[in-house]
Amino acid sequence: MLAGPEPERQTAWRLGLPPPRQTTPAGMRIGVWLEDPGYPMDGEVLDRLAGAGAKIEEAHPPVEFSHQVSVFNQLLLAAVSPSLPAEIAEAVSRSHCKWLRADQDRAGLRQVWVRWFEDFDLLMCPVLGVAAFPHNQEGQIIDRVQDVNGGTAPHIALLGWAGLIGVVGLPSAVAPAGRTAAGLPVGVQLVAPYLRDRDAVRAARMVSEVLGGYQPPPSTSRTR
Repeated sequence: MLAGPEPERQTAWRLGLPPPRQTTPAGMRIGVWLEDPGYPMDGEVLDRLAGAGAKIEEAHPPVEFSHQVSVFNQLLLAAVSPSLPAEIAEAVSRSHCKWLRADQDRAGLRQVWVRWFEDFDLLMCPVLGVAAFPHNQEGQIIDRVQDVNGGTAPHIALLGWAGLIGVVGLPSAVAPAGRTAAGLPVGVQLVAPYLRDRDAVRAARMVSEVLGGYQPPPSTSRTR
C-alpha cells in the first residue's frame, strides 16, 4: 500500500509513481557533486551551492564525468541531426552501429547509478556552471562563450551538468539556492533514483523552504 497523505497517495497512483520516501530532511542521505576539472564552475556559484544542503556528504557515483557527457553528446547529436543541413547531419549523426554502442554504454552507466542510489536518497549538483546570464542569440551556440572566474569557457561545456543527468534518464528538480553578489539567481539540481520523480520534487521544495525560495532580482521586480 502506498504511504503518505491521501492526496499524494491518490496522485501517485494515477501517475504510476511512488510517493516520496522522505518528507523531512531528517535522515536523508544526500551525496554532493559540485565540480569537475573539465567542466568549469564559477566560484561564487559554487559557494552558494555548498550552502544549500543540510546533512550532506561529498559523494557521487563512480562514473567519469567527461565520459558520461560524451555519451550524452553522441546520442543528442544523432537525435537532432535531421534538423541540420544534410552535409552537417551526416557528419554528426555517425553510423547506426556507433549509436547502438553509445546506447549500450548508457545502459551500463544506468546500472552504476542504480547501485549508487542503494546507499543515497539524492544527489545534489549544479544545473549550470554559471549564474543567470544575458540572452545571446548571436551566431551558433557552438561558437558562444560565457565568462567564468575571470576567463571564458565554451557555452556548450557549461551544459555538461544537464547532460550528465539527462542521458541516464534520472528525475531531477531544480530549487533556488540564493543569489550571487550581483543579485543573479543560482539554482541547485536535486537528482533522485529512476521513477522517484516525487522524491526530487519534494527535496526541491524542502531546499527552497530552507533558503527562502525564489526572489526575483531587483532589476526585474515590478511594483503595482
